[in-house]
Amino acid sequence: MSFEVLGDVRHLCTTCGGCCEETLRLSEDEARRIEGFGVALGVDRSVVEGCTRREGGQCVFLDEESLCKIHKRFGLKAKPSVCQQYPLTAVSTEHGLRVGVDPGCYFAFDSWQTGPEASSDKLLARKVTLSDELFALEQKILDLCAEDGQTVAGVIRTLTGCPKGKAVPVDFASRVCSRLASTDLAERLVHKDTAPLVRRYLAPVAELLPTLNAESPPRFVLSAADDAWAVETIRRMVFLRLVPALPVPQAVALLAAAGAMLCAWAAPEEFGPTFCGWSRIMRYPEVLRQIYPDADSFNWLAQGE
Repeated sequence: MSFEVLGDVRHLCTTCGGCCEETLRLSEDEARRIEGFGVALGVDRSVVEGCTRREGGQCVFLDEESLCKIHKRFGLKAKPSVCQQYPLTAVSTEHGLRVGVDPGCYFAFDSWQTGPEASSDKLLARKVTLSDELFALEQKILDLCAEDGQTVAGVIRTLTGCPKGKAVPVDFASRVCSRLASTDLAERLVHKDTAPLVRRYLAPVAELLPTLNAESPPRFVLSAADDAWAVETIRRMVFLRLVPALPVPQAVALLAAAGAMLCAWAAPEEFGPTFCGWSRIMRYPEVLRQIYPDADSFNWLAQGE
């Protein structure tokens, strides 16, 4: 069995609290332990159906300073294991273990090249396996993203069968506008039960979505630094198999690339955290169902067929 690490595992935590906005499933032993901390900290119903309870889109153990109450009172080792290791994430594949840094932290773009090395005493690994055919396709996407000077436009052109040129194909941009404008994603992003940092950083996206016009898609422009981060995010999403509900690697890569376009259109000055937010919501089944509602949706988005 192999052990693969994706690039430099660098990250600097800014205590933004974004990692505490996800539903966290616990083992039975851990659930009992966390329930005990809940009692000690005066947190009612801290575990519900095997998951830490969320309130207002956040973990009930998150305090007003965006810090973990368990960590504050009982120390790092008292926290659930997955919280201790974040943003490191591991996935057990058909060929071995893969480890990397989750791109979903809202400030991951700031430290992915210069931050301190991320480490963890132990790693919990999800298990996601692919067929030999899909594994081979996955490797092609990873190789594509690893090419020197690769760009989001270059990834899109290859995935849509238009490898020549430098710009995003206009037809693809039009299809992205058409598909996204037909969803209720804008309403979901601003809903009161949506996690606060999702609402904050994806607010420009929510404002833009209803205005998208397939007849005249916005011009796609990214700085070199933002482009490099976007390609790295696509690579991490595929390598770490962070969208298990969408097992087709090309579909994951194309959805991430389309999100990079959307975030660049909506928030060019805050592209980093906005795109990190997109890398989170594109994992949500309710979002995937709207963008890829059926088996033919990927082919339509990629090639209009």
